[in-house]
Amino acid sequence: MIYPLATAEELMGELGKSIMLTRSVRKLSVEDLAKASQPSVEENESVESGQGGDLLTFLRIAQVLHFVDGLMKACQPQASSLDEIDLLDELIELEDMQRLTPSASRALSDH
Repeated sequence: MIYPLATAEELMGELGKSIMLTRSVRKLSVEDLAKASQPSVEENESVESGQGGDLLTFLRIAQVLHFVDGLMKACQPQASSLDEIDLLDELIELEDMQRLTPSASRALSDH
């Protein structure tokens, strides 16, 4: 499903439904999820109901339910033009170099 026109509140509701369904399929109670992810039962219920919750709570739940790989794939930068593709390639290359040399780290931060 594509959500380009959804509000943040609608997206939170959809994420909450996904969390609740995944938890149910895996036969986890809200209490089980809270114990494994560390937020309180109330925080988990708030996320599942689409009423809110902070990013850290969501990420902890995502780790327990094995959503992290999908989240990381979804959050990868997407280029929409040739110029952006070139810039993205350059930044990725600089980031890779940053892991190897301190001077590349400075070049990346200057970009």
